[in-house]
Amino acid sequence: MQIDSFHKLDHDLFYSLKEELIRLRSCWYMIEKIHVMANGVKIVGDLYLPEGNQGKIPAVIMAPGFGGVKEMLIPYYAKALLKKNIATLAIDYPNFGESEGKPRQHIDIKSHHASYYSALDYLVSDTRFDSNRLGIWGSSLSGGHSLVVAATDNRVKSILAIIPYISPPLQAVPALAGKVFLDLFLRKIGFKGGVLPIAGRPGEMAAMNTDGAWEWMQEMTSESPNFENYVTLASLLQMTFYRTSSYAKKIKRPLKVILAIEDTITPAKLVKKAIEKIPNVAIEEYQETHFELFREHLNSTVESTALWFSETL
Repeated sequence: MQIDSFHKLDHDLFYSLKEELIRLRSCWYMIEKIHVMANGVKIVGDLYLPEGNQGKIPAVIMAPGFGGVKEMLIPYYAKALLKKNIATLAIDYPNFGESEGKPRQHIDIKSHHASYYSALDYLVSDTRFDSNRLGIWGSSLSGGHSLVVAATDNRVKSILAIIPYISPPLQAVPALAGKVFLDLFLRKIGFKGGVLPIAGRPGEMAAMNTDGAWEWMQEMTSESPNFENYVTLASLLQMTFYRTSSYAKKIKRPLKVILAIEDTITPAKLVKKAIEKIPNVAIEEYQETHFELFREHLNSTVESTALWFSETL
């Protein structure tokens, strides 16, 4: 009786371990470091690949939001796509993270767009990927970029934009305009340009100090050693004149937009107006602010992303 009990225990343990190994095996993946050129600057990407995949697979390009790096937020979405046998190429923009370029921490919109185009070039040239099944994902600033790139490059077959940037928040422009134009004058006469924190506490001088920006930064940067909490003041001059609405209207591919209704940084009302003429656009909304969306509803947006690309690529 005792021997039979042990046999049953061994049998049950074996199948329990087997099931766990199958579950873990389905989550195994590898990350390749890739290097491409964007506007003459070498940029670095993390290529998330499902292990043991057979044949050509779809892939999605991801890039960080304002001042971010590829280790922030993106891995949650990339790992979810792996379970759908979809690869992800996560990139750092020029001047940020592992990518080259100077001045460091300087946002250059044209270089950001060029980074996406170069990433598309890479995926098209790599025989592991299906060039007819390429998607693009972005959040906040990169969400705005995804609208621009999707409107200007037919290689993009599906787009998902989370709280996408349409235009600079009106309340931020007067508060920072003086600093930006003083910085521009000082650089013109030979002085080194100034910098500004990306995220700050409410009331502090920073590019973003509302919607839980400070708390989110503390959480999301714990595993992002390449993140620096500042951008050049000259970056804000670029942002002042950047609009994505005219591009959004030209999108003809499947598009899903995830919005935070109480967002004051990329207001949902502005996004809805920009995409109102796009046929069959899918909209998902949460009663939340810009950064709190990722604290309270991260899992939901991750699941939505994985489902969207599995159905449209």
